[in-house]
Amino acid sequence: MESSPNHFPWYKEVWVWFFLGILGMGIIAGSAMFVIGMSNPPEMVVGDYARFARGLVDTNERASRAQALGLEGQLVIDDQAILIELQHNHLEPLPRTVLILFQHPATSEQDMTVRLEKIGEATYQGMASGPIHPRSRAIVYDLAQTWWLSTPEYAQLDLGTLGLFPHRL
Repeated sequence: MESSPNHFPWYKEVWVWFFLGILGMGIIAGSAMFVIGMSNPPEMVVGDYARFARGLVDTNERASRAQALGLEGQLVIDDQAILIELQHNHLEPLPRTVLILFQHPATSEQDMTVRLEKIGEATYQGMASGPIHPRSRAIVYDLAQTWWLSTPEYAQLDLGTLGLFPHRL
């Protein structure tokens, strides 16, 4: 007497579903990574960087230029009013307009740029369009972006007068 092997249809085999389950998890994980990647774009790189080979290199040009001009300053924020007093070595005249970027500590969507107009020899004034986050970093630069000054990285902007110095970002 011959014994016939016990054959099951393919869909009743455990190993088929095991391998299909692994492939299915790969598809689900890949799709989830795609959705997460597309819904969270990368933050903008702010700094003095130049492309070198496949990476970015900090050139420190703008901070060095501010240091060569002898630029330093004081930043005063009163609610939404902003006042900046700069000191420099008088080799070049200061621009009529400067910009100040309040860089939010977590998200670039909450960054705020304010235009400041010259009201004295080295004094600038402007108004913010909304409340300024107290942990923001303030970066002051000219319109041509040839130099910049900034507050220390974790300064409290609501403490009154803060120093502006030629820092690397």
